[in-house]
Amino acid sequence: MRKFYSCSVGEKGKGYDEKNLNKIIERKAFILHENTPQKGDYQNIKEGDILLLKYRGNFIAYGEALPIMKTSDEEWNLFAPVNEWFFYDNLNPSNGIEIYGMKDATLGGSQYGTVKPLDADFSFKKIKKINRESELFKTILQEFKIHIDIKIMQDKIELLKYKKQIILQGPPGTGKTRLAKMIAKEILKPSEIEVDDILFNLSVNQKITTSSGTASFSILSLDKDILTYKRESTGEIGGLKYTDIKKAYKNKIWVNNNIKNGSDTYSGAVAKYLYQNYNSNRCKLIQFHPVFSYEDFVRGITTKVKNNAIEYITQDRSLIKLAKEAYNNYINSRKPIVEYSKEIWVDEQFNLFKEMVIEALDDQGFFTLTPNVSIVEVEDDAFRYVGDTWQTQNPHRMRFNDIKIAYLSGNQTRQELKNNPLVSGSAFQHATYYFKILQEFKNSLQAPIPNNFPTLNNNTLKSYVLIIDEINRANLPAVLGELIYALEYRGEIVEGVYDIEGDNSLIIPPNLFIIGTMNTSDRSVGHIDYAIRRRFAFIDVLPKVLDGDNFQLETFKTVSALFIKNLNHYLQDDNVILERSDYLSEEFNPKDVWLGHSYFIAKDEDFGIRKRYEIKPILEEYVKDGILKKSAELIINGL
Repeated sequence: MRKFYSCSVGEKGKGYDEKNLNKIIERKAFILHENTPQKGDYQNIKEGDILLLKYRGNFIAYGEALPIMKTSDEEWNLFAPVNEWFFYDNLNPSNGIEIYGMKDATLGGSQYGTVKPLDADFSFKKIKKINRESELFKTILQEFKIHIDIKIMQDKIELLKYKKQIILQGPPGTGKTRLAKMIAKEILKPSEIEVDDILFNLSVNQKITTSSGTASFSILSLDKDILTYKRESTGEIGGLKYTDIKKAYKNKIWVNNNIKNGSDTYSGAVAKYLYQNYNSNRCKLIQFHPVFSYEDFVRGITTKVKNNAIEYITQDRSLIKLAKEAYNNYINSRKPIVEYSKEIWVDEQFNLFKEMVIEALDDQGFFTLTPNVSIVEVEDDAFRYVGDTWQTQNPHRMRFNDIKIAYLSGNQTRQELKNNPLVSGSAFQHATYYFKILQEFKNSLQAPIPNNFPTLNNNTLKSYVLIIDEINRANLPAVLGELIYALEYRGEIVEGVYDIEGDNSLIIPPNLFIIGTMNTSDRSVGHIDYAIRRRFAFIDVLPKVLDGDNFQLETFKTVSALFIKNLNHYLQDDNVILERSDYLSEEFNPKDVWLGHSYFIAKDEDFGIRKRYEIKPILEEYVKDGILKKSAELIINGL
């Protein structure tokens, strides 16, 4: 986020400050002399920072800084220009708002200096009072919302990293699901990106704005090594190497003012977009409901019709699918880079071999293992094989992973493969056929595994996030089962109810984080027992006032008065204890049922519809359910 600075026109009562102000206004710049004893943080001002002009105990204007410079002016040779000064009072520029609170908001602890760095929260509040009509303010407002969101998230992220699973709880309309997604996005955001991240987050015809916001370009294509773009204003076509985008992201060149050439403008813009809008397939969101079960969430049996026969298959569900991905990453991150790179090489070679088997099936209908046994089908993770004397409607499965393990283990004989402790029970029982396919795989290689090959650097530990929306609506003890233990003892094996090919082990690794959301006005919150409560950290997400023209503040205050008495005190300090309104039943805590702020975000022309079809119905339902007293009806009817 850009920085904020207080720039003092001059000391009050010295007689020269009015003259200084006139020059500052005329030249659209904050000016001073290099021999000024207390220049403060002048040299730290960067393009894009915000300067707050301080005059006689008031802030009178603000502006967006351009690069500072040195001029030949003998009297005022240090020059910090701005695009424009936005004044509190254009007709009387010397008028402004009080600087009260500036002492505590000054960063670095120094109270001396003409230019002082200021806290972002303090600066934003002052800018909003000076002039909230400028386009610059609207830009700062959007940035500040992101800044506030990040501040709100930081404590929650730290708690999530410590506890591994949290529940965001609060009344309806407080943005719990949105906050869960924001936390997930922040925790998944890498310090460095891979090509896969670029391809996952960008698309053809997507429009990207440059870091300065002065130009834009659209993506024409995303090829193997390069992104092709077209500049909107000129139609100019150019290309960006993914390596340059990765470098720009790693160095955050849009933040550190390191854009040095034309190419940096585009790679920096793409990198900034990726940083601000990063999404990952390592985040999954599911929603619980009253009939959600263990078999829906963890692991269960499903039926599949194959060759006119019903096949019963045990399948991993949402939690275990993501847990396995996270666990594989966790294990790989602990391997030496050479070992990991070797495994990736084997994966690539085995995929080529699998394609060769598929081609044989397309041509002949089978791939021969022995004179009497053949592969007849290729699945996502296994071959299916049958024998002449033991034909079945559901052929045996031969997992790819067993073959790759045998190869990496250097198994040279059937007996070595059979005695390999890392392969499955099926490989042990049918070692003859597994060894035959191992030999076929070796024969398919154009060369054995090389002694020297490019090592990879993408086995870093990554985070994975599962968001469970409305987590309290399901019967949690039944849905989680034995995983209640696994939530607390990360990385330990738990034996599940169902097995897959003889393996019933379940593991929740330490790099999988779980975020639940819970509506506290829902009576089903009572389903969460103490064992589960002990394993989750519960975080309140309460209503708040939002900045912006589309927030209907007065209606928010009117509705809030149905739940709490001390709204104004709460808005000034959200740590105060909420006082129950006379309209609210004594059985309910205000923070559990108070209507959230998202209900009050709407343009004036749309808000009438929202009041009629969203706000009033839920309040009327509250009256029917005894949450609000009958006396609340008068206020509700007047909305």
